Amino acid sequence: MNFDKLLTDHIGEFGKYQLIYLILVVTPTIFTSFSALSWTFAGATGSFECINGGILNGTADIKISIGTCSGGGSWINSTHRNLTISDDEFCNEFEWDRSIVGYTATERWKLICSRQWLKALIQSHYYVGQFFGSIIFGILGDQ
Repeated sequence: MNFDKLLTDHIGEFGKYQLIYLILVVTPTIFTSFSALSWTFAGATGSFECINGGILNGTADIKISIGTCSGGGSWINSTHRNLTISDDEFCNEFEWDRSIVGYTATERWKLICSRQWLKALIQSHYYVGQFFGSIIFGILGDQ
């Protein structure tokens, strides 16, 4: 005896009730997966440069451009004196390359350099909320 025939004989064909049930069960799952994957795109980090227009040496207003977060370094200003700075002290203004990645939450809240760990914290809080929500609403749904 064929398993498909056994199911068809006892349960019946895929009908209107099964279609409605499938739509009602699958639709919330689709929207949940959209929100779970949204941070992949909303939290994307594009190319950026750390810039600061406020470093003055008394004789000229210079604009030093650092690459990405590198942990600081030695820089030479217009009077040829060494200046050692860290990214946390220096990077308060960023220039973003929007050719590939547009405006994202990473840019809006400056989740780069020393604040990069906040991206993982945001995603973790989402999943903790989903975990407890599943437990609570699972219990409420069974009532």
